Amino acid sequence: MADDWARPPKTSLVLDERASPPEPGKRPASPRRRRFIGSMGLSTVWAVGAPGLVRAQSSRTEVLHMPAPLAGADAEAMPIHLHRPPGWTREAPLLVVLHGRQRNAAEYLQGWVDLADRAGMAVVVPEFSNRKFPGSSWYSHGHVVDRRGRLQPRERWALGLLDTVVDWVRERLGIEHARYALFGHSGGAQFVHRYLLLSGGNARAARARVVISANAGSYTMPEPASPFPWGLAGPGLTDAEMRAAYARPLVIMLGEADTDPKHPSLPMEPAARAQGPHRLARGQSFFRAAQAHAQALEAPFAWRLVLVAGVDHDGARMAPAALPLILSALA
Repeated sequence: MADDWARPPKTSLVLDERASPPEPGKRPASPRRRRFIGSMGLSTVWAVGAPGLVRAQSSRTEVLHMPAPLAGADAEAMPIHLHRPPGWTREAPLLVVLHGRQRNAAEYLQGWVDLADRAGMAVVVPEFSNRKFPGSSWYSHGHVVDRRGRLQPRERWALGLLDTVVDWVRERLGIEHARYALFGHSGGAQFVHRYLLLSGGNARAARARVVISANAGSYTMPEPASPFPWGLAGPGLTDAEMRAAYARPLVIMLGEADTDPKHPSLPMEPAARAQGPHRLARGQSFFRAAQAHAQALEAPFAWRLVLVAGVDHDGARMAPAALPLILSALA
């Protein structure tokens, strides 16, 4: 599959203070032992065994259907893939996952089941089907502009549907707390970073305690003159909105081996290629540009750059890398 999603290996991740792998035979360090290295907030993570979480005995997975008559290209309901761990309560942590361009929501959910059961965390994967959200413009670009580059009304943006999904799930399950974590991989990573950028002043969006954009293929650069989705021209963002976005907890998570310049799902538009030859380079370029822009605005910068050692464009291996960050943010 282009998104390279399979059931994840039974691994945990350590953010090692020295950015080197654990020695063979040694007990891995606690996930709490982490330090973001240097002024760029850079971390390297290594896959190791024994996550130290309680294994689940049973769990519940289901597909709900959320009415969405005004969202997307048709009036069909939107499938919401949901998993609740054994012993789930309304106070349990909530994770929202955005799938990649294959729109394989069920596989993404199954890839998180073991991790979620061990962590006691509910997982929600909204399905942005190709029929309802056709092409990149409708999904990974958020339908902010159409295929001809024309700005769409804000109420038609696919990005805004995410808040509706969270509210609907909370009401359906009787969840009283508002906090959740947001993780997107590949095409979903494109979606979530654009969601954060364009919702900097949105109080509902601020409920996401951490937003993880893993292995995105292209980015919306902080360039006012470049047309969306490659830059900010079109929707337009004020300096105040950009400051609010930079103050939000975004993690740019990149597989260190995601360096194939001919990967079949790598965006190849000229503006995307200008960001770098492959996903690793593009993510690093985006982070540096955002950091420089935040400094120019004298804005607080809460973003992090996290590199996952030895992982290419593999959503299954990025998920356990994200888990310690998610649990820390929701603690």
